[in-house]
Amino acid sequence: MHHKILAGINSSPSARHAFVCTLRYAAEVQAEVVGLLVESPFWKAPRYGKQEFESAVRINAERLARQYGVPFEFKVRQGYPARTISEQARLLACDLVVPGARPRFTTASLAHRQCLGSGTPRVCLPGAGDSYRPGDQHRW
Repeated sequence: MHHKILAGINSSPSARHAFVCTLRYAAEVQAEVVGLLVESPFWKAPRYGKQEFESAVRINAERLARQYGVPFEFKVRQGYPARTISEQARLLACDLVVPGARPRFTTASLAHRQCLGSGTPRVCLPGAGDSYRPGDQHRW
């Protein structure tokens, strides 16, 4: 049973899908969720500003967590996503990690496997067209 889940979040549709699946699962097993927004050194803030972007992501994530009745905490960190997610999972004593958006490039995929290959289980979800239902055979 998982008690604390770290979910990588951002404004992408695939990260939103992963976050919703995470919340559904967390509601079923009564786990708390930590939403982590990682700002890469290569990331550039949108025109409307960094704080506004972070606030929009936080507000949307909190709204979804309330909708599913899941205790939620939001954090923002700077760094390379795979490494930062892995470090935060250890620091926060999370027992499951859902990285969020699937990496687009082979090197990023390798980094996810390497850095998230720690003792914390992690989940990479299928595309947004697939769905999760409690009791499905492909349970986390």
